[in-house]
Amino acid sequence: RQDQAAAAGLVPHLRRLVEAEGSPLRQLALSVYCDMAHAGEAAREELHRSRALDCYLKLLQDGYWQHCAFNSVAALLASARDPSQLEAALCRPESLRAVVEAFRGAEPRAAAGLLPPLIKLLARQTVNRALAGSGLVAALVDRLDHPDAVARKNVLEVLQLLYEMTEKPSAFVVVHQLFQVLEQVENDSSVLVQQQCRLLLRAMNVSHVL
Repeated sequence: RQDQAAAAGLVPHLRRLVEAEGSPLRQLALSVYCDMAHAGEAAREELHRSRALDCYLKLLQDGYWQHCAFNSVAALLASARDPSQLEAALCRPESLRAVVEAFRGAEPRAAAGLLPPLIKLLARQTVNRALAGSGLVAALVDRLDHPDAVARKNVLEVLQLLYEMTEKPSAFVVVHQLFQVLEQVENDSSVLVQQQCRLLLRAMNVSHVL
């Protein structure tokens, strides 16, 4: 149904409503516009034409919509037949800044919700390395005191993804003081977090960083 609506020309109308701050239909349009990233190929093609990625990245500044928008970004990237254009757009300085600032400024519960789509983005090496060099690591380390154990475990998983794709593992560890960070996390009250911490330490050992 969403593909049919997109083929009929709905997407440009949705985009106009999304940008109309005072429109009573804006909230509904935002919901549909974000959902379309999870629809079929026809809908996603129309989203690309309407520069949906720029809209989703802008929505990361909105605490209410950032989770939905970030999931839409991840869905577009994961389903793209040729992801190179999307990757290039995500690696623009303003795009990287939007992602990092959204994660850094989010409330604890919201930040936890941003981790799963972030993990999907980091599966792409180009995006992974660009985010690693844009302040994401420091923002992640700051979240290791999150009150939820699953969130802390996911933060460590993201750190491991960044570490595994870095071009210079030794420098990555030293610059971000990961050994000192992990020493504090190793005795976390959660077994789940302890296990993930050990996985990251083991990965460092395998790469001969120690």
